[in-house]
Amino acid sequence: VRVAKDLCSAINPARAGLDPSTVCADELIAYQTNLHNGAQHLAAHLDWPLHEGFGRVIVTVAIRGSATILLISGSTVGEGDDQVQPAFRFHLREGEAYVLSDNARNKTLHAVLADDVGGTRESLNLRFGIHTDKEAEEQITRHWPADTM
Repeated sequence: VRVAKDLCSAINPARAGLDPSTVCADELIAYQTNLHNGAQHLAAHLDWPLHEGFGRVIVTVAIRGSATILLISGSTVGEGDDQVQPAFRFHLREGEAYVLSDNARNKTLHAVLADDVGGTRESLNLRFGIHTDKEAEEQITRHWPADTM
């Protein structure tokens, strides 16, 4: 419990615009280590809340190695030939963290491109809160129909 409290304090949910009642030791449901084993990238994906991608809020900490994080919108903007799918990227250095919550968690694909291809990259996911079946349906399934997954 002490480690969970220390992690939540370091995240400082209020400063990050997160609900402190969700990003707190009592709501921390899993520590998930990611050993990337020299993989060059983690393909674009959505963490499916009722399967392996549980957690209303996901905080990922770069434990070893750095990478570029890609966020790809689940919807398009524009008309006809001018239609585009918005995407954003940012660099994540070793020791830094990023948060997926709300629309960034529920409507946006994310991918990871390693800086050191073949190197040792490790990260830690902290998963806070559980989606109910109804929330998963309302927040995820309506944006990502089963035939697109």
